Amino acid sequence: MTGSGLPHCDADDLRLLNVLAYDGRTGLTELAAATGWSPSTVRRRMDDLQAQGALHFYTEFDVAYLGYRAGTRLWASVPPAELTAAGEALASHPEVVFAAATTGPTNLAATVICTDAHDTFRYLTQRLAALPAITHVETTPIIQTRNASAVSCGPPSTAEACAGDRFLRPGERDSGSRLTFTR
Repeated sequence: MTGSGLPHCDADDLRLLNVLAYDGRTGLTELAAATGWSPSTVRRRMDDLQAQGALHFYTEFDVAYLGYRAGTRLWASVPPAELTAAGEALASHPEVVFAAATTGPTNLAATVICTDAHDTFRYLTQRLAALPAITHVETTPIIQTRNASAVSCGPPSTAEACAGDRFLRPGERDSGSRLTFTR
């Protein structure tokens, strides 16, 4: 983590954020030991970082418990001038749990969660097809998710460059690439 672009984030904050990046479940006592602060200072600083938008918490769980058993990765092509509007429209769909603008021939990526294969087909042929800016889409079903609840990257000092699961795009070969997690 570099801290660039983070509001009011100094070296002490980076130490705190690196420990949380390694394990977001780390308790106040352990965070206090890692930063040299008191637990009340840690709590206050975490509250400040959250309020400034530098610290976010997300919860992951198995959506199959809610009846959603068909996850799909989407890679879509959109003319650059329409990318923002198309991305915002796509992200507003309740089936979309992640959407991002990317570079390359497919410049809009998303993860869609549906109840089953039929529901996924309906989503692709009705809701997604209703977005006129999307000129091409490729899909990959999510067969298995590994390490969704935690990413083990080693100690916080090495959390910036760790291996993780990698999903291949259609037609792409696995080159053994590593993902780099940076801010």
